[in-house]
Amino acid sequence: MANRKPLVLNTGVIQQLQSADGLDVGAFQFPTTIGTSAQVLQVPANGTTLVWGNLPNSSMLITTGTVAEANGVVAGNPIAMNSGLVKAACDSDILSKTLGLAIESGSSGNTIQVAMGGYYSQTDWTAIIGTTHLTPHSYYYLTTTAGQLSTTPPSVTGQYVVQIGWALTNEVMLLQFYPQRIQI
Repeated sequence: MANRKPLVLNTGVIQQLQSADGLDVGAFQFPTTIGTSAQVLQVPANGTTLVWGNLPNSSMLITTGTVAEANGVVAGNPIAMNSGLVKAACDSDILSKTLGLAIESGSSGNTIQVAMGGYYSQTDWTAIIGTTHLTPHSYYYLTTTAGQLSTTPPSVTGQYVVQIGWALTNEVMLLQFYPQRIQI
């Protein structure tokens, strides 16, 4: 049987327990109910209990923002917030805090929509994953290349494992930002 490192919460970031670290068994909360497929987990403020909320008549939870990426973004890019919307990447603390996927392309200074949850559909994923179609029944993760996704999670110490979603078909991804981030 393989040796595995436990995951711990360190200043709000999920990380692998390092060999010299110890465990502090502080307050720990579990959600007390499980939601239905029409519900999503809402991000609570620090110190509050996890809650479930319904998405009203929509297949996506959407927000808008101004593109701050010098070369712009394309539809499907994973997006983080850093003085505006920028392409997310797994090798940076700031850039690994993924907000969602860009619904539309936009140049620096443009306002675009970002899908934060739900079902995200795109006919051509080439600019995001390097091939036209998703691999159905596969998880997709941030990569070290800003704005890109891969079915292979990062494995280098200091990088963040950020699961973006699950491919339901070759065009549709169920956005799942849970667990939010795990630092290797």
